Amino acid sequence: MQTLYEKSKINIPKLKRYMLRTVGDEMGRLVEPCHYPAVKKHFYEILAAVGLKERDIKDFRNRFYVGIGPKAGLLVKEIQTNLLIFSMYAALKKRDRVLFQTILTYMGIRYYSNLMHRQIPYCNPDLFKYALEHLTKTHLFAREKTIPSTIMFLSKEMVKKHTPFIQEANPDKIADFILAYRHRLSQSIKSFASLYYHAAKMGVAIKKPYEPEEGMEDPAELQKMEKAGRVIDQIVKKITVYKTVDKKAVDEAKKLTKVSAVLAQQIANTVIDLKYADDIKMILQLYLKNVTSVKQICGRDYYNYVKKLMAVKRLGNRVSFKQVVGDTLMKIAVDLNYVDRYDRFTTQTKFVINLYLAYYITMVLRNSVC
Repeated sequence: MQTLYEKSKINIPKLKRYMLRTVGDEMGRLVEPCHYPAVKKHFYEILAAVGLKERDIKDFRNRFYVGIGPKAGLLVKEIQTNLLIFSMYAALKKRDRVLFQTILTYMGIRYYSNLMHRQIPYCNPDLFKYALEHLTKTHLFAREKTIPSTIMFLSKEMVKKHTPFIQEANPDKIADFILAYRHRLSQSIKSFASLYYHAAKMGVAIKKPYEPEEGMEDPAELQKMEKAGRVIDQIVKKITVYKTVDKKAVDEAKKLTKVSAVLAQQIANTVIDLKYADDIKMILQLYLKNVTSVKQICGRDYYNYVKKLMAVKRLGNRVSFKQVVGDTLMKIAVDLNYVDRYDRFTTQTKFVINLYLAYYITMVLRNSVC
């Protein structure tokens, strides 16, 4: 591995830009039913960014796994996989943990796409949505709520267990890592495909069309939000994929709510984790859902509009803006070890902290589009 590293002419900034953009785009689209990422096109872009030729990776692969036995099968020796393994090794050599995690996440996206093409080559969106909605609570897709969240969860698990072995360029342990990563995804996809084909056999797509779960908007209402969908996805990626902390939004939201500077910054620094992507997306969807004038986004009406949204506790069976903000804040409080202290605050102080988060998230969008 070190020999290949010395031969390479790796451009870390170029590789990082490409991987962040690619992973961000694909994670955003994986919430769509039947989206299988097109992964072949990325091989040569990554190869160019690391300054190597295809023959270099093949030669490396043929040397690297000699002596590890039967586990060095076709999967382990796959050239695309070994380009990613080398790229992760190079990222660790440069001490770039963000790039390392991003490449490892892309590896999960690639495995997901390959496995789904194999298990469900011709995909029906209605059956796909039905299967997702009817998985057992213990299924990884259901437990992590979305397919992108599942891939992110698994990638973090792999980082915890296998980083030292990639850093050491241990061929035996790297083979274990490759097999374990793909196996974890394969198990979940096989059980998902089983439910998908069972639904098809029973005629579910015709007899029982997919219906949104309780608390979600009906299709007619969701259609009004479609125009804002692209903007929302861009903001979610800006915060959680590109890890952007909007200093202007922090300062203004802090000034409006009088939240302490330390807590304001801690919340903004914590919410950049990709695990908050779904929460941020829901907050922005509910924020834009009832906007009737551009003034509620870019004008002075914005401030009162957010306050009004934060005053609505419940919407019958539907989830409210205030509720999603509150749930998100409690997740942040857990990550910050702040729950005990938060629980001792008065109702008014709790509301102010929640209002800060509501302002901050929506201000990131406001500052981007206005």
